[in-house]
Amino acid sequence: MQAKPVGGSGSVKNPLESDLNFAGFKAVAMVCDNGATLPSTPVIGQWFLHTPTGRKILMQYDGSNWIPIISYGTMDLYVDNTDGTDDAVHGTGVDADAFKSPQYAGDTIPGFFSGNIIIHFNAETYSNLILRGKFPTGNFTITLQGTLVADATAAQDSSVQGSGATHGSITDAGAFTNHANKLLYSSNNAQYKIIDLVDANTATVVGVWAAAPTGNYTVYSWGTILGAITLDCPACPVYFYDIHFQGQILQSTKSAGYAYRCKWSGSMYSSVNNSSSPFSFFHIDTCFIDASSFTSFLARCDFGQLEIYYTKILATGALPYANIGFCSYLRTQCIVLDGTNKTPIRAIYVNGNAVCKMYEGPTNGYSIIRNFGTALTAETGGQISNTGTVTFTNNTTDKNAVAASYGYIG
Repeated sequence: MQAKPVGGSGSVKNPLESDLNFAGFKAVAMVCDNGATLPSTPVIGQWFLHTPTGRKILMQYDGSNWIPIISYGTMDLYVDNTDGTDDAVHGTGVDADAFKSPQYAGDTIPGFFSGNIIIHFNAETYSNLILRGKFPTGNFTITLQGTLVADATAAQDSSVQGSGATHGSITDAGAFTNHANKLLYSSNNAQYKIIDLVDANTATVVGVWAAAPTGNYTVYSWGTILGAITLDCPACPVYFYDIHFQGQILQSTKSAGYAYRCKWSGSMYSSVNNSSSPFSFFHIDTCFIDASSFTSFLARCDFGQLEIYYTKILATGALPYANIGFCSYLRTQCIVLDGTNKTPIRAIYVNGNAVCKMYEGPTNGYSIIRNFGTALTAETGGQISNTGTVTFTNNTTDKNAVAASYGYIG
């Protein structure tokens, strides 16, 4: 079927620049040609409902390319850097059925989508990804799902649930060498935790187990590695699972990101946002941030909100300081900050009337800040509260509230 172009007769216009009529799009989708293979000889303005396995996208031909307009229902896309192919008929499954690049998968998501979208990544290394101009028609999300690699699975000898300043642990004689800073999964709790401290026999995690672990455990590392991520989707929450980031995450105004069981490393810092893109939100949960090579802010959230839960942040002398602050609102819950050798000047720093609140986790799990020059710094109206839920170890100075500039720590 050939239909009237979105922008009027003889042209194809970006639907974001037009009056939106979702009912009209749906009506076109119901009557236009459809199938798993795009027409080989289309004409300008032609509509087609593309229905390969796992997705249903209304598309329009602009004279050189098929433009995705709106999707219907849930959509699963697959990316495999070795076996995949970047064209319209791929992305439907693993291996040879997958797309090759993250960007092609991201561009396959139309400007409007009516259902949750998941991009599945094989355990490989991938380039950067920009997600821009994606608008859900309801309460829908985009998820980037990585792949974890099981390094060891065994039955434990004993365990500690943990409480307060004592974090949880699992003991298995001779089993934990070389597993620091990985993910530890407890089968009876169905919980993942970041391994904080480790020797040959015992792995102590960040936080407290819901119950004392019993039975089998599994140690995981990250198989999916991504470069930098740019989020420019103000109306769409974006979720990240099981991904190792080797570049920064940049956000636009009002965008929201959620990272679970992820890792950051590399020569670039992770930046939540900056003063030119206010009111963003980012949530980091059960992650490991390796700041050993960062050369600037570890995480920055100007005029926005940053939450860091059950996460370990490792800083070394490569940093002039490990700075999580300079934000409008920073909320932490049961985290570990390790300066390693006290070279980093400070761990958490807030100023400019920013607020940091440090909460304990379930079963009273405390945060731990160790091995810094100064653990907490507040100045120029900055406030840090609830520090009674923090254990300070081997810092030169635990708290530095610059009273002359109305800094407050309590």
